[in-house]
Amino acid sequence: MAAFGKELTRAPAKRGPSAEHADYAREFEAYLESTIRQHINYLSRVSLTSGRLQREIAELASIFPDSSRLTDFACEECGKPLVHHLRHGADGDDFFGCSGCLDGCMSLYDNLDGRPIRSA
Repeated sequence: MAAFGKELTRAPAKRGPSAEHADYAREFEAYLESTIRQHINYLSRVSLTSGRLQREIAELASIFPDSSRLTDFACEECGKPLVHHLRHGADGDDFFGCSGCLDGCMSLYDNLDGRPIRSA
């Protein structure tokens, strides 16, 4: 135990932040600040692009009546939004499917007056 005490007394007296640590902290804070700014700019760009894209999709939906559009209805299985699929023609369909199909939710709903009804 005495040997351990000797080792402690030989430890360097200066512990704690130094000028080197302050420089590192300053650089790291600048890095975080720039990252946050980039992220905010990214989100604002995506929201602008998203709004424009939604308007273009709405215009195209009127030109091409066969369409699939995201709805405000939620899937009973996973809670994700349902997609209304509308196809005209001889093999036409009019149904709702889960937008989580790529994640494995294969729920389908019949269309009853514009509202999803669970398929039998």
